[in-house]
Amino acid sequence: MNAGNLLSKFGFDESRGLVWVSKPNQDISDSERLAIEEAKRFKADAVYFRKGDAHNTSIPQVYIYEKEFSDDELLETHKNLWSSGVVPLIYVITRTEAKIFNCSKFATAKGKRQVELTQQPPIKIFSLIGDIQHEVEREKFSAKLFDNGTFWEEHPEILKVSESPYQRLLDGLLNAKKDLESKKLPLASSTISKLLIMGVLIKYLEEKE
Repeated sequence: MNAGNLLSKFGFDESRGLVWVSKPNQDISDSERLAIEEAKRFKADAVYFRKGDAHNTSIPQVYIYEKEFSDDELLETHKNLWSSGVVPLIYVITRTEAKIFNCSKFATAKGKRQVELTQQPPIKIFSLIGDIQHEVEREKFSAKLFDNGTFWEEHPEILKVSESPYQRLLDGLLNAKKDLESKKLPLASSTISKLLIMGVLIKYLEEKE
């Protein structure tokens, strides 16, 4: 069974909001075309969109990957998607199963020298050969729930703001500022804030190279 057939079990198909990155339809909207170009950066195979009525805007809901990830590849992909905030979920489709990962959350573990990111386990795994119970569970992750927005109402924990990279960054900056201020450095509070922000910008530019 190929990825398209397996995805159809979740209701994902091109007549609704599924767009394959390598062969997008010619009639996709401008917002979808831009989103597909962004998906290429993350090497996604497909994107599922929630179609919007206003101004023909579509919102990416899920990235779909049709591959067997190594642990390192999955960790890197998850990290990049988490830090970008481009989509909250990915579906990883293999020959034997579908794994669903929450990319709005990333676990951390304290290392000896730095905080290291660790891979979150999938929030759900579906076997290729499913029974009736699997059919019921698949309904909870089906395309129609993304179409009408009820998926996010039923899974509010996935979009928890406190787990976002932006909140983590803000918390880190505030903690760093408090730490530097406690050292009684001959710097004004506003100067410390500017130096921290400059450090973040330099790190961002380094990673963009």
